[in-house]
Amino acid sequence: MPSATRIPRRHGRAAPKGRVAARKQPKQARARVTVDAILDAVARLLVDSGYAKATTNHIAERAGVSIGTLYQYFPTKDAVIAALVERHIDRVRAVLVQRLVEVHGAPIAAFVPAMIRAVFDAHAVDPGLHRVMLEQIPRVERGGRLLALQREMEAGVAAALGARASSIRRDRVELAAVVAVQAVTAAAHAALFDDALWGARDGLVDEVTDLLVRYLAR
Repeated sequence: MPSATRIPRRHGRAAPKGRVAARKQPKQARARVTVDAILDAVARLLVDSGYAKATTNHIAERAGVSIGTLYQYFPTKDAVIAALVERHIDRVRAVLVQRLVEVHGAPIAAFVPAMIRAVFDAHAVDPGLHRVMLEQIPRVERGGRLLALQREMEAGVAAALGARASSIRRDRVELAAVVAVQAVTAAAHAALFDDALWGARDGLVDEVTDLLVRYLAR
């Protein structure tokens, strides 16, 4: 990925242990299909019923597998949810990376709206699940993974701003990147929890774009 818009990987919390650690990683295609079915099932249960009602028995039933099969891969419900969070964050990150690569050489007036749209598109990967994650994530000790993803985004935006220094009116690009990413993320989260605002997110993107272009560009 071009360095100007690269989202550098940074370490979040330590690898999951104990209750949130998977028993084994699927290696064969059939095993991966089974694990994906389990993760899809818990995702829908979390959205439909919430954390408390997503028992391992309900997860197995929704996935169409036996409880014994579920326990081959995950010792607890929290281990299943932890794996789901990891998968969701990987998908969100892929959207961010792709969008930033597409505009790596664009001028600031084009980069800013593309960056903002990338954040909203990332939240749209599975908005219901993302909303539940923001509410339930402390239960499975995965808050650090979302924070690490945000820090990656801030570092990537700082690199992009630094590469466009002649077009930027802020001297401290690292701090400017934090302000920009925090502003966009706050707007995206506000939309996630307000159906009317989510439906009007194209207009919201335009408003945040106007805000940040005025803040950043000369």
